Amino acid sequence: MLVGGNFDKLLPAEKYLLAPTTNPEEGTTVHTQTIATTVTTTPPATAPLTDRVIPAVRGEFYSYSTQFTLERPLYAMMKCRANKDRAVTFAEEHADEVNLVFVFKNGLVRIGSPLAPESEQILAGICDPDELGETYFATTDMTEAEFEAMRQEENGAKLAEFCGGAIGDGQLDGVPLSLGAVIAVVTDCGKFGLLRITYLTASTVRVDACHILL
Repeated sequence: MLVGGNFDKLLPAEKYLLAPTTNPEEGTTVHTQTIATTVTTTPPATAPLTDRVIPAVRGEFYSYSTQFTLERPLYAMMKCRANKDRAVTFAEEHADEVNLVFVFKNGLVRIGSPLAPESEQILAGICDPDELGETYFATTDMTEAEFEAMRQEENGAKLAEFCGGAIGDGQLDGVPLSLGAVIAVVTDCGKFGLLRITYLTASTVRVDACHILL
């Protein structure tokens, strides 16, 4: 059972799948699939990431690596060219783009939904809680090889199906992170993602990740 929130709006993946955008940006490749068409975007190797707000586009598959710190603990699952790590002040005007919060406290690092108690303490006074979305997540038993295969396959329907299944016992409240853990994520706005913890200290977390908005 899911912990808290209304999960009814998270329909089966097939009902979310849309056709790709008709004018993909530079660096985009299009993959035709039997279930649906997914646009996979990867920024050119020389393209710098930006702090501009570039929301995810429905049907685009994003694969990337990023780092979170005490100064930038918010996880915004946006387009590849946009930085996914954001400062707390990001939530002042973009609370709806905050999907996860990394909590660095007492030498440990926890991850939680924006509506988890620890997250709300960080965001208190920054934004209206009513503007925050719910994010459910669960630690999986996926191996590193399976995770990389999922990222390389770039199949949005398969990613959504796996994450939806893993979230059966998902939660909102923060849980401690461990090196190598693979975490499935589903948001109430239709984002499905996986992140693997590749580096972990008391003040820094690095992840390899992929997500899609359906």
